[in-house]
Amino acid sequence: MAEHPDYIGTIKQAFSLRARGGSWKETADLLTAACVPTSKSNGTAKPWTRQATRNVIENRAYRKDEGGPIPVWQWEKAQPKKGEARMRGEGHVLGQGLVRCSVCSAGMHKSSNGQRYQFLRCDTGGGGHPTISYETARDFILSLAFSHVGPMLKREPGGDEAERETLRLAVERLRRSSSAQRSFSV
Repeated sequence: MAEHPDYIGTIKQAFSLRARGGSWKETADLLTAACVPTSKSNGTAKPWTRQATRNVIENRAYRKDEGGPIPVWQWEKAQPKKGEARMRGEGHVLGQGLVRCSVCSAGMHKSSNGQRYQFLRCDTGGGGHPTISYETARDFILSLAFSHVGPMLKREPGGDEAERETLRLAVERLRRSSSAQRSFSV
């Protein structure tokens, strides 16, 4: 890895920002504003995602003891905190990161309009990025999961009956909790 004279200053600023407590979004915005190319840029300016930014900050090649330009203490301080969620929000949300943007392939995240409507959206800047109702996405993901679990419940006799019963009970609990969540979101 060689330092690029046009971008190394911005990379150092990104590490400094993270070491001071800057968010992944702030750091991604810094890299985007400075027109630092992403690994998927192909010569055109693309916005930095939180995950692409995190990949750079976590890259050990930037550490001074590994031959990089960033002092070890600053590299360490810029790293994600132990237990820090990879995605924003209240923990892992069904579909978050699993549902991908059709424009840029970034993982879509749960969001809301401040009222009762929740949706999955792409955080990448610019127009044309899709959103989908969270309820629609959740129902689709659950139907796919149940379509895979269903055949497991109908195996031929002689299989592990205890395993099959445990799986059946888990599916019933999920169905009940899914319908209970749906009644609260109306």
